[in-house]
Amino acid sequence: MPSRRPLLPLGLLTVAAALAAATPAAADWLVMRDGSRVETKGPWEVRGAVVVFTLKNGTLGSVRAADADLDASQAATAEAARPAPVPAATPVPRKAVLTLTDADVAHVDNPPAVPTAAAADEGAAASTANATTSAPAASTAPATAAAATGGAAPAPTPAPEPERLKVTDWRQDMQASTQGATLVGQITNTSTDFVQNVVVTARLLDEEGKVIADANALLGAVALQPGQGTNFRVTFPGVFHYTSAKFELKSFAFKSAPASGR
Repeated sequence: MPSRRPLLPLGLLTVAAALAAATPAAADWLVMRDGSRVETKGPWEVRGAVVVFTLKNGTLGSVRAADADLDASQAATAEAARPAPVPAATPVPRKAVLTLTDADVAHVDNPPAVPTAAAADEGAAASTANATTSAPAASTAPATAAAATGGAAPAPTPAPEPERLKVTDWRQDMQASTQGATLVGQITNTSTDFVQNVVVTARLLDEEGKVIADANALLGAVALQPGQGTNFRVTFPGVFHYTSAKFELKSFAFKSAPASGR
């Protein structure tokens, strides 16, 4: 089979040899089908079922033509024969022709004057005097507000409502806890007032103190005399595990009339 590269006439071989001596020869490449590449010394040649070539160290070698990718080999060889691109010239930095400073340029506006130490002291004294003068005006603000509202003083904050009810005992009813936690206990009116509309709200808490569930309890009585107590019961369906419980007690109180002396 003829070589993939055409042979040159004898006269042209001499010219080619002279050109090869003047310029470095481009590399020839044999690309295999597995992707590997072999650089050859001179062109490779197909001889029947094998491709014959010379390695760079002058050793003669050959591979099966079926293992070589001849089209890729020609493309790689042509790529290697292309001249390398000429790198772009690095621009030479230009030297400054003229240098201007702030003194060489005329200013339209005058720069602000830098305050001296004496001026700074005077400014601090003026600020202190202004603060001292404005202090009484601030202290008279409540009086001015009172005068604007007709002279009435602000209403005092109401005192917190006294605790009249107290949970004196509570526990979990284990026999009634098949549907959820059930708490039973006792509340007592510890005040000297008559209370009615009593409401007891129980809350179950987890180990982090977060509320799991809450519900209002059923009471034996919703009106209690001073010192009187009643029982309560509250169930939390579906809740079986909790860490602690808290109770909130609300009521409406009537002041007891003092006993008349005889």
